[in-house]
Amino acid sequence: MVGEMSWDAVRNELRQPAVNALWNSMDSGNTLRKLAKARGDGEIVEAAEDVARNLRDVDQMVYSNAFSMEGKMAGAGLRGDGSGVGGKSQGEGGGKYRIKEPQELLKASVRSIDDVIAAVSL
Repeated sequence: MVGEMSWDAVRNELRQPAVNALWNSMDSGNTLRKLAKARGDGEIVEAAEDVARNLRDVDQMVYSNAFSMEGKMAGAGLRGDGSGVGGKSQGEGGGKYRIKEPQELLKASVRSIDDVIAAVSL
């Protein structure tokens, strides 16, 4: 969906309850954090934080893409430390839609979740 520039569809998927809980909820709703707490596993805590950060960044990038004028605003989302989402510096969109970065972050999130599943399945 990101490659097809279906920004609303991507954001709708990120808002589905199971996905939304991974990045936009307190510990009580986050399945990875609940699992980490139950097992006392710091690696799962780290994976949960990575997934949450990645999905938050995807949401911000896609939001910027959706409301930019031909991508000119893409990359303008900033974090508190002044860096852009996905570790990019301010304005690093080059006037283009950000497609590659959200795709990479989504893949990284899936890999993290797959790693957790593999680790707890042993």
